[in-house]
This record gives sequence, C-alpha cells and structure tokens, in this order.
Amino acid sequence: MKNRLRSIGLKMAACTALALVPAMPLHAQSVAVTHLEIPSQPLDRALRQVARQAGAQIMFSPQQVAGLTSPRLVGDLTAMEAVQQLIAGTGLVAVESASAIIIRGKAQTGAADKTPTTGGSNDIVVTGSRIRGATVASPEITLSRDDIVRAGQSNLSEAIRSLPQNFSGGQNPMVAMGAGGSQNINIGAGSTLNLRGIGQDATLTLINGHRVAYNAAYQGIDVSSIPLAAIDRLEIVTDGSSALYGSDAVGGVANIILRQDYDGLWASARLGAATDGGDFQQQYSAVAGKRWNNGGFIATYDFGRDTAVTADDRSYTSHLNPAQTLVPYLKHHSALISAHQNLLPDLEFKVDATFNDRWSNATTPVNPTGSYLAYGLLSDNHTVSYSVAPSLTYQFADGWHSTLLGVHGEDTTDYGSDLYLNGENISPTKGCYCNKFDNVELSAEGPLFPLPGGSARLAFGGGYRSNGFHAFRTVGDPQDVDVRQSVYYAYGELYLPFVSPNQAIPGLSALSLDVALRYEDYTGTDRLVTPKLGISYEPVPGLQIKGTWGKSFRAPTLYEQYTVQYANLYAAAAVGGSGYPASSTAIVLSGANPDLKSERAASWTVTAVVAPIGFSGFHAEISYFHINYDDRVVTPITSTSAALANPAYTTLIDYDPSASDVERVSSAPFRLQNLSGMTFDPASVVALIDNRNRNIASELIEGVDGSARYSLTTPGAGSFTLLGNLAYLDSHQRLGTNLGELAATGVIFYPPHLRGRAGLLWDKGAISLSSFVNYIGGVTDNRKVPTVRVGSMTTLDFSVRVDLDSAGGPLRNSQVLLAVRNLNNAKPTAIRTTASYFPPYDSTNYSPLGRFVSLTLSKHW
Repeated sequence: MKNRLRSIGLKMAACTALALVPAMPLHAQSVAVTHLEIPSQPLDRALRQVARQAGAQIMFSPQQVAGLTSPRLVGDLTAMEAVQQLIAGTGLVAVESASAIIIRGKAQTGAADKTPTTGGSNDIVVTGSRIRGATVASPEITLSRDDIVRAGQSNLSEAIRSLPQNFSGGQNPMVAMGAGGSQNINIGAGSTLNLRGIGQDATLTLINGHRVAYNAAYQGIDVSSIPLAAIDRLEIVTDGSSALYGSDAVGGVANIILRQDYDGLWASARLGAATDGGDFQQQYSAVAGKRWNNGGFIATYDFGRDTAVTADDRSYTSHLNPAQTLVPYLKHHSALISAHQNLLPDLEFKVDATFNDRWSNATTPVNPTGSYLAYGLLSDNHTVSYSVAPSLTYQFADGWHSTLLGVHGEDTTDYGSDLYLNGENISPTKGCYCNKFDNVELSAEGPLFPLPGGSARLAFGGGYRSNGFHAFRTVGDPQDVDVRQSVYYAYGELYLPFVSPNQAIPGLSALSLDVALRYEDYTGTDRLVTPKLGISYEPVPGLQIKGTWGKSFRAPTLYEQYTVQYANLYAAAAVGGSGYPASSTAIVLSGANPDLKSERAASWTVTAVVAPIGFSGFHAEISYFHINYDDRVVTPITSTSAALANPAYTTLIDYDPSASDVERVSSAPFRLQNLSGMTFDPASVVALIDNRNRNIASELIEGVDGSARYSLTTPGAGSFTLLGNLAYLDSHQRLGTNLGELAATGVIFYPPHLRGRAGLLWDKGAISLSSFVNYIGGVTDNRKVPTVRVGSMTTLDFSVRVDLDSAGGPLRNSQVLLAVRNLNNAKPTAIRTTASYFPPYDSTNYSPLGRFVSLTLSKHW
C-alpha cells in the first residue's frame, strides 16, 4: 500500500491543479513580480485581490482597514511592493514574517519583537502554533469568508462538507436513518468536522483559539452555530496537535476566527431552492459595528429557514413513503457580539459572545403509503447554545504578552421521538443532551534570545477546564446521567529560527525548529504527556520541506463512560450457544463503561511546498501523513447472534459465571432486560458476554493531500486563479488481537479513498465569476455477498458576483450574487437497504439535494 501511496503522491505533485490556501514561503512570494491591475476600491478588497493575483498570503484585521480606500494600482510589482503602495499614507505598515505579509497598525519604535495592540487584532497567531510569526510545519488549509461566499455556500456546514479532507459522516443533518455506525447520526441537526473520517470526537474545533461546549452526545463542536457573517476565516491544521491544544486533536484542529471589528452597517437577504423540490431556503443577515481609537465592537445576526426534502421530491426514493423526510426542516437564529477596549496603553480587554437557537424535525412513515400517524416516527429537536469568552492581555515592554482567558458555554439539545400506531403515540421519548463548559487559562508568549534567523520565542501556559454532561429523559425509557470531568493542564512551545532568507546562505535559505510539550490531568481517568516536533527547511527560495512528529490523544467521552449500562438476558441458543439445556440463558452487557481510558495516537507528516520565484503566482503543496491510532473505544462484537460460537470472542466471555457475578450485572448500575422469553433464573445463566465500550481497537490511517494554486493577471482580460484540493485516504481498523481487520475507507458509510475539488476564479472590475468541480469517489457495499460497487459523484458549482459600489441611488454600495451548486444535477447511486424505510443512498458521502440555485442581495452603509 505504501508503494501505491507514493505513486499517487508523485502523480499529484506532477500534474495537480488543485489548491486551497495553505501558508507558503514568503520569500518566494515577496520577490516574484506580477502584473497587477487593481481599481480604486475599499482597501480590504484590494489587499485580497493582490493576495489572489500574486499568490501571496496577506494577513490583516478588518478594523485596521475599515473605511480606507486604496489607490488605483497598475504595474509589474512584487506582492510586498503592491501592499506598500496600497497602504501608503494610511499610517499602516507591512512587515514580512516567515509565511505572510502582515499589516500592522503603525510603525514601531523600540524593540523589534514588540507587537502593537492597537485595535486589538494585530497580534498574528496562526493555528498550528502558539508562537507569533512562527513558521508552521504542519499542513494547513485556510478558508476566508470571501472564499466561502464566492463558492456559493451560505454557512460553515456547507463549507466543511466541500473539503476533501473532511468526512460528512458523524453528526450531520444530511445523515439519514440506516447510515451504519454508532456515530453516523443526526441529533439536533448540528454539523461537526470529522477530519480523516476518524470521528467527530477526534477533531478539535476551536473558536478564536479557545474551546467551547460540546454538542449533543458525541463530543463534537457544532460549527453551524456560528453565522457566516461573523467569521473572518476558518483555519485547519490537518495533523495531530494535542501537544498544543490537548484532547480530541488527533485528526487535526479547526479554528474559527471571528471578525473583531466593523465600522458601519451591512445587511443581506438570500433565497434559494433545490430545482427538484424541497430545501427552500431563506436567510437574512446583518452586521453592525463601530471603531474608535482604543477599541471597537461588532454585532452580527443571522436568521435562516430551510424546508425539508422528502422522498416525493426525488426520483430514486420513489419506493419510500412520499412524506418520508430525507433532509430535515431547519430554522435558526444565530448572533455574535465581539468587543475590545484598551483599558490602559498596554492592557486590552476583549470579549466574544455567541448564541444559537435551532429547531429541526423529520418524519419517517414505516408503511409505503399513509401518514406517519398510522405507523411511523416523528422526531423533533431544539438546540440552544451559547458561549462567553472574556480576556485580558498585557503587553510588556520587552515584547512579551500575557493573556488571562475565561470561557463559559452551554449546548442544550432537547430531543423528542414519538412512535405512532393507528394514531396513538405508543412510545413517546423526550430528553436532553445538555453540555456545559468552563475554562480558565493564563498564558504568555515572547522572545527569549537572538538567533541568526530571528528571535527564539517561547509560549507557555496552563489552566483548568471542566466539561459537564447531563443526559436525562422526562418521557420514555428512564435515563439520568449527570457527570462532570475536571482537567488541569500545562503546556510549552519553543520556536527556534536558525536561518532566515536575509542571511543569503547558499543551499540553506531558511531553517527553523518548533518543539511543544503538554501535560493534562483528567481527574480520575488519565494523566498524559504529549510531545510534538516540527521542522521547516528551505534549501532555496521557493522550495520548502517541512515535517512533524507528535503524539495525540482523545479522552473518552462522558457519554461513552456514564450512560446506561444494559444487561440483556437471551436464550443461550440466540447468542450462538449449543449443547446447553433448553432453559439456559446468557447475559450480554452493552453500553457505557466507566473504566475507559484515553485513545492514543502517534502521527507524522512530511510536506513539500513549491512556489517558484520565476513562476509568479504559482503555489503547490503535497503532504504524506501517517497515524497509528491505538486503544480506540468500540463495541467489539458487531453481532451477538453467534458470540458463543465464535472463538475470536473468547476473551470477552465468562463461560462459567459465579452467582455473585450474575447478581452484580443484574442490579444497579446495570439495567436488566429479559429478552429470553423465559423467567429469569440466575442459576440458568451459562455465560456473561461483555460487549460494552472498550479500549480494544487500533487503526492505521495514512494518505496523501495535494494542492496547487496559480494566479495570472492579464492587461485586458482581468485576473484568473486556478485552485483546488485533492485527498487520498486509506484506513484499516483492527478490533482487538483476535477479531480481525476491517476497512475504514472505501466502503459504504465510511470515507471514499479519493476526494477532490478544483476551481477557476475570474475577476475583472466589479464582476467576479467562480466555478468548481467536486469529486467524491465511489465506495464498496460490503454488507452482503456479493459486494456491490457504489458509484462516485461529480458535481459542478458556479457563481457570479457583481459589486455595485459605484452605482447610484439605492443600489450604491450593494452586491448581487447568483450561485448554482450541483449545476449538472448529479444524483447519488442507489444502494441496497436493510429496511424498507431506509433511504437507498449513502447519506454520509453523497448529498440528495441535487441542483440548488440561490440569489443573494447585500448592501453596506
């Protein structure tokens, strides 16, 4: 398989025309000359055009450039020269870091390492390092708000589903019944990241660099709770990062960077619908803010309503009841307030507050005709979440910063499930998955001593956080779990820039090393130390080789540890027993396990980045990643019907339980359920089968990511950008020593081996066009013999945006965006189903929405 991966990697390096926007060597960007033609316009828009056309990374905060207008720019310029001309006379300065051009608030006097705090957002810290200005050795993906809007996407949920590195299984409103796997489920219609497909609980999602409350039951973070109008960008590091951020960062880390400031008022309205029927969307957003010398604030609000998609709307679900829900009805209110104020010249106060209120519902009639009230299921969910994160940052005279951060958040998902028969609710269930989160952290970062390539820098900190989980039911099968996990932690990161391009050393343009270490104490569960090493080497300007090695972990979820433990009594013959008396029974234990420990992973990545000086606007990157993931929590026996007959399960079975053992599992905390059809007699129990959650599985995950970006500006035809992203993934899971190996990619309800996304952007004056091709590889349906191939899916997206900033009358300072997703109206391949009411497609990989058309009108004052 490694040879196969190497072959794919070479092909991707040679011919890929695919990219999003990872960091690139700045020296190659800043000296490459590009012909630029950029009209006079708002400064933020002009800077983004320079970044796209010159293939550079330019970092600035919205409040720095708000209200500023750029001059017209025409000529053959480097990215740095273009930026300097655009900001001339504004009081802003441009500074070169190892990976970006950074716009700062004002020229500095005194210590070169001192970063200004004017406006509150000039301190550039990139996800993947806690060091300001560090070269990040991990692979990175960055999506700006503008990138998402131009792709015709209206929220972060749609944006993450388009990423080749992300799997849409797990918690996702698109996931339908029968999607296989315990975590492929829709509870409350949230959307969580699932990098590499190894679990939503193995991807850490942050907001402005800090944690928030988990969503529902499976320890994911709901990105749909953040309105798109409130974000500046989404940064994703696609390798293990527990040394920097702690638990859950096995597949990677996503950081939602919020907008810090806005000066004025902006509003938009969006209408859209699927052309095959259903999913009529309304979305209304507003942003208001104000800046002043020592601070500012921004407030955003977003309302949306999406109608359901039903089986009657799609031809390939004609055998289902026409009223069956494929995609649920959704309605939400989301809001954000962010403010900052300099209390003293070197002391800044910040606060971010988010709020989301969402409703969803779906119906599943079991009969092919008639109402769900005759025989069927109604689900109704309501989720309310919020977070408040105040902080104080003090800047010392020697360039050090210290921050005291506090976070409080809650995520409450009230769920209802009602089973009807002949108009009667025969099995009502109502309950809540209620999560709370509290965090206090003190951190510091600053320079230590000079090195030839710059200042050695250190970041360190520590704190306390608490996760609370209350799962209870007010109606239905009893449940009342109310637990809290306390965590104490400390971390440190050292950045050593040994060589910089300014030294002009032949064969050694740049070299840096990053070392991080973190300690976490999960009270009563685990104590862990996780290291990470990163190295970045540039033999010549325009070529960067970087690599990482580290260890990561995922602490067991409170749901896995403390929800109900069942003891189900079966006839011995029903679980594979033979040769026993007819009255013999066996007990199968399932559900939670309070003795779980953390899952542990060791990972490494190697990345090559090419941005040739003589090939202006070109950037290509290829990465190989390898993850050994051990002690994974699974239910080891996939089917208990033959458990006693299968020698692979011997270590999980007590074939001669004592009376005390039977008594222990037939009383609290176990919930005994007699499914044997016989009277429970402890003396007749001939076996105890322990199929509770266990740290028993291991998984090998490896693959190749490839990306490239090329920007070209012509004298008369405008600017063109070709970009994309390609991911190859291979994963296998072993369920214990004797339990065999299972494919975790390329099979139904798991990620496909190959996903890709490529785009072409065109900008000329006030008009911007975008087109994308999305490819999701096929999978194999291996649930029955013979296996069946499920076909791939390729979709085309298109959008056109017209800026009317120079128009007169009511259209002045407005914008129109027409977007079409899945222009070719591709449909998922039909699959075999195991129940008559299961949708006949793989809902974890392929969308049933079809062609979707939307129109957005926006205006700013």
